[in-house]
Amino acid sequence: LQTASTVIINPHDNGASMKIRLVLDNGSQRSYLTQLARDTLRLQTLDRQCLATACFGSKRTDPQSCELVRVNVQTKIGVRTDIDLFVVPHICEPLIKKPLNKCVELHQNLSGLELADDWAEESGRVDMLIGSDFYWAFVTGDVIRSETGLVAVKSTLGWILSGPVEIKEHHKDSVNLVTTHILRTHDGVTNKMLNATLKSFWELEAMGIQSEDMEVSVADQFANSIKMENGRYEV
Repeated sequence: LQTASTVIINPHDNGASMKIRLVLDNGSQRSYLTQLARDTLRLQTLDRQCLATACFGSKRTDPQSCELVRVNVQTKIGVRTDIDLFVVPHICEPLIKKPLNKCVELHQNLSGLELADDWAEESGRVDMLIGSDFYWAFVTGDVIRSETGLVAVKSTLGWILSGPVEIKEHHKDSVNLVTTHILRTHDGVTNKMLNATLKSFWELEAMGIQSEDMEVSVADQFANSIKMENGRYEV
């Protein structure tokens, strides 16, 4: 996974900062921040939008209202990058610690690189996900490939490693997986929610009036209740 450790800062309160781990995922349409990080930095809410999110392997989308906040991301080159993120309760489960320094030592063409993720802390908690909306604000495009498939990608946060990792003391069954599918809310979702609300409203208004007879068509009601006798219709 493309991970990095960095410091994020409240742009409206430079005294409020926090070291976090982030995941770069250009398969996600938007970028996200955990509620924990938002509360720690006391970030202001810029806007609130309704997003429809879908989990991996699911066709169901769950619309939810999310706060939009802004943070400064501290880069290795000493420049702060402003990004806007949606606040969510949880991004993913804590990642398994990877011995990235040993990975670099095993590949001569990767030695000497300043890595974006030092894994100095034992905690693998992820507090930020940078999606395709800000992915290229950090990734420069320079790539170094090793003979085993491990790839180093240059970014303003340092060199990011991704691909297969082969370390003997690292259990072969330990796998980190973060898959995020983000769908922007569209009129179809809104209309479905509105239609369901209106349906519930009319059903509530019809309580005590509505009956099974209402499902019978007007023609059937006429045929069942009206008959012709001596040239006249009788009920």
